[in-house]
Amino acid sequence: MRRTLLLLVLLALAFGCARRHERGSVAARIRALGARDPAARRGAALALGELGPGAAAAVPALTNALDDADPVVRSQAANALGSIGADAATALPALEAARDDPDEQVRRSARAALGEIAPSIAR
Repeated sequence: MRRTLLLLVLLALAFGCARRHERGSVAARIRALGARDPAARRGAALALGELGPGAAAAVPALTNALDDADPVVRSQAANALGSIGADAATALPALEAARDDPDEQVRRSARAALGEIAPSIAR
């Protein structure tokens, strides 16, 4: 019984540390979306997408990234917004506009993200 309780306490502490790290990770990646280096911006958008709904705080920064000069950043930002899901609803107008992006991959990513956030708009 005592061992089980100790294990549960350790697991709770580890989970709490992981959640704090995730929040810090989101903040760091939001900052990286503003980096001069396109590779850093690409990596930040990709990493935020991998966090899914846990990256909801990044929605405004990812929405801004839909206007990035680099089409890979724009595409990754759209993918990340789609991964976040319903919490990215404020990005819908920007994603709708991205359906007309000059880059085909950005257009595809925007359509896919719209399908994840608001399926009726994706068409």
